[in-house]
Amino acid sequence: MKKINLQVSGMHCASCATIINKALSKAKGIKEANINFSTSKAAVEFDETIISEKEIIETIKSKGYGAEFIKENDFEKQLEIQKKEIRNYRNTFLFSLIFAVPVFLTMVLMWVNIEIPYTEHIIWILSTPVQFIVGWQFYKGTWNTLKNKSANMDSLIAIGTSAAYFFSVYGILFNPESGQYFEISAILITLVVMGKWLESIAHFRRENHLECPPYFLFAGHSLWH
Repeated sequence: MKKINLQVSGMHCASCATIINKALSKAKGIKEANINFSTSKAAVEFDETIISEKEIIETIKSKGYGAEFIKENDFEKQLEIQKKEIRNYRNTFLFSLIFAVPVFLTMVLMWVNIEIPYTEHIIWILSTPVQFIVGWQFYKGTWNTLKNKSANMDSLIAIGTSAAYFFSVYGILFNPESGQYFEISAILITLVVMGKWLESIAHFRRENHLECPPYFLFAGHSLWH
């Protein structure tokens, strides 16, 4: 029997860890698998004559998550994987924010009765990249959980924002008086991504026993390099 440690990425809630654990438990040759959502790590004990490390990683990836082999004392690699995840969330959040802020400001102008030509169409255009580019991760997560006859936080976000988005599209095209709710989907997705970013930072600080002041989120801290 051999035991390895893996750094798992893409887990959004405890049910994600459950999905991975079930997949590994069903794989031939794996004696025991422990997935820790709070640390994003997996400890797997297996029979290397039946299943390889590569096959274990592929099993995790087949469920829509990322996994990399890490040595127990290879702290530098662990730090780099964690930093990469933080950078990805940060960049995704900033991209989403570029579109979400104008959507919100445009809605504010509508609320105070300042008319802008084709306002609803502008909001539609701005919210679309947030819904389908930034929000793709939630659709992907939903599909992966459906394949496993389960559901998680991604499912709630994908269904809720899609309902708001497509109802708004229907309203603009066929029933203008019904109103539109593009800002709900755009802002909700942006806030959820921001939450994931902050959560990944919290994991990083907790695991590495760091005491970082609030300003380091946007400052030139070594975390971003």
